Amino acid sequence: MDSRAHFDLEFADLRDELSRLHSVTSAQVRRVVGRVTHAHALGLSRDFYEAVQSRPRAHFYLDNAVVAERLQAALQNWLETLFPKERGDLDEIVRLQLLVGSAHARIRVPIGLIMYGTRVLRQRLYELLKQAPLPSSQIAQAHAYVSGSLDIALSAMTAAHMSNLERNTRADEALRLYSIGKDLQAERERQRAALAEWGQNAFFHAQFDDASPGGRSLGRSEFGLWLLHQGDVIFSQFREYPVALEAVGKIDEIILALAAQEDRREALQGLKTSIDLLARLVALLFDHATGVEGARDPVTQLLHRRYLRAALSREIGLQEKVPHPFCAILAEIAGAAELRARLGEEAADALAQHAATMIFNASRSSDSVFQFGRDRFFVIRVETTQAEAQDFVDQISAVFAASRLDIGGHVLRDLSLDAAVVEYDGHPDPRNLIERAEMIIRKIRQARTPGRP
Repeated sequence: MDSRAHFDLEFADLRDELSRLHSVTSAQVRRVVGRVTHAHALGLSRDFYEAVQSRPRAHFYLDNAVVAERLQAALQNWLETLFPKERGDLDEIVRLQLLVGSAHARIRVPIGLIMYGTRVLRQRLYELLKQAPLPSSQIAQAHAYVSGSLDIALSAMTAAHMSNLERNTRADEALRLYSIGKDLQAERERQRAALAEWGQNAFFHAQFDDASPGGRSLGRSEFGLWLLHQGDVIFSQFREYPVALEAVGKIDEIILALAAQEDRREALQGLKTSIDLLARLVALLFDHATGVEGARDPVTQLLHRRYLRAALSREIGLQEKVPHPFCAILAEIAGAAELRARLGEEAADALAQHAATMIFNASRSSDSVFQFGRDRFFVIRVETTQAEAQDFVDQISAVFAASRLDIGGHVLRDLSLDAAVVEYDGHPDPRNLIERAEMIIRKIRQARTPGRP
């Protein structure tokens, strides 16, 4: 049985279970529970998030103010749908649980947090029902209805959460396989040279007593950024990877301490030993990684967009370890549809390949570049503020506009890119960055063609 059929079967089972629960609960009890829930939905929602946010590490998933406001309103709607004043639409109730579970999976909220919050809601509803206009003989039935509804809702959310988590895991692995499917030998030599060049510069500057250590951080160098962002994709499953990251931190500590030391011979020896150790670790990591071909776009050879969410989720996940700014850039060839109609598909693909090559070559090794559509490209620009990312886009746009492309005897000139730049704002759902960028692109396109929806 495939995953979709299994999911549909799970949906039907949960709907039947909810139907049985409603049938054995009197209409009066369901109405009273519904009225109590609707009357106290705002307070219940606040109780839920106060309890959940008190748990260790919960702030990473739920600390963003916009997210908290949106989730609190969504929880109110969830409670009012789960406990309707009159008989509700059972399909809608179960479907909502699946949507909520999928949302939790996208922002990677641990299911344990949701289970804890559900226990808090259960107890709070029990307390509110003590004041409800129900005879004592129906209180137990009301408790069973509340408990059963929450259990079924949690089962539905968990099913959706696990299904999405499985897809996310497959995407993560595919992203890793794509990354190690690139020319690892060339990447190995490039990073070996980058580390060696940084080491030479560090030893040169260490000869001067007044040399400032600022700006010489290995962690902030091209090699360090690559190891943190791209190395996490390629090497994260190998035990030497965290050791390599620790070695980078130790080297930076030595660099900072050098400025305060008069006799630097011992410190320099320690620096050389640490750099040599890091070089061996990185070489070992490359040895571990096997060359596996990944899924590239056949025209541009960029990573396919189906791996974009996995890459964004990984970058968002790094915020917990090393908070840093990063930006999403969505670029498309201006007037692409008209160009395809005029030039033909083959020529338009050549133009897309030209744009992709230009964007990829301008990007750093620590960035990630994706094919987002036939004529659209998505860049994850790490360690970059909005203003810095905009400068990067302006440079690319200028080069693209100045380029002349001869396609089948037709010389294309006056080309331009439409581009949207959005900085990560703490929202844990990777779709948020994508949607924000797409909204900007739509506005740019509409501004160029007034009257077009």
